[in-house]
Amino acid sequence: MGIYDTVHRMCDEQGIAVTDFTGIEPNPRHSTVDRAVRFLQEKGADCIVAAGGGSLMDSAKAVSFPAFHEGSCWDYYEGKAVAEKALPVITIPTLAGSGAEVSNVSVISNHEKT
Repeated sequence: MGIYDTVHRMCDEQGIAVTDFTGIEPNPRHSTVDRAVRFLQEKGADCIVAAGGGSLMDSAKAVSFPAFHEGSCWDYYEGKAVAEKALPVITIPTLAGSGAEVSNVSVISNHEKT
């Protein structure tokens, strides 16, 4: 049983509803994060669980604060918005890497600006 199945089983056992967002690419784009934010807002999620590598965990962190914002996640990176609250993020690293699971930093790309 892999981590995906384990997380789902554990949540099911506790009566916790899980909704999956898939499609996070390596070196995640801000447009993908924005899609994830809209998905999270539509579903009314109250926590984010990221089980995977650094790109997935960075995306989860980048989604957590614009969940309460009407604009793009990129507004935060440009200093146009300030995070006043964020959804809780649970990270489950599946490989050793950059330490994304223990930092408040996220690496997100904006191909429209660069």
